[in-house]
Amino acid sequence: MARGCATTSLSLSPIAWIISTITVSLVLLYFSLTPTPPDIDGLFAWDKLQHAVSLGVVAFITVRLCLALRVSLVQSTIIGFLYATLFGGIIELLQGMLDLAAD
Repeated sequence: MARGCATTSLSLSPIAWIISTITVSLVLLYFSLTPTPPDIDGLFAWDKLQHAVSLGVVAFITVRLCLALRVSLVQSTIIGFLYATLFGGIIELLQGMLDLAAD
């Protein structure tokens, strides 16, 4: 019974996880490539820490998507890590090509 309660809190359909993954990825891409991202002072300034946290969220959502598609936990974790790593690398390349890299 407790197991059922624990799994229902994040049990969404695969379509919902696909939409979530795409939406979060696009929002992260936008804020990473916009010439004037929101200026947030303090610990969560839009810099390396916020990129890392954002990519962690992307990885988590990707893992949840894979689990919803009945992929094993190990494979889901690997896919989530690879997607977040490659996506972060692509963002860095695009920032360099668009001359948006942090000073």
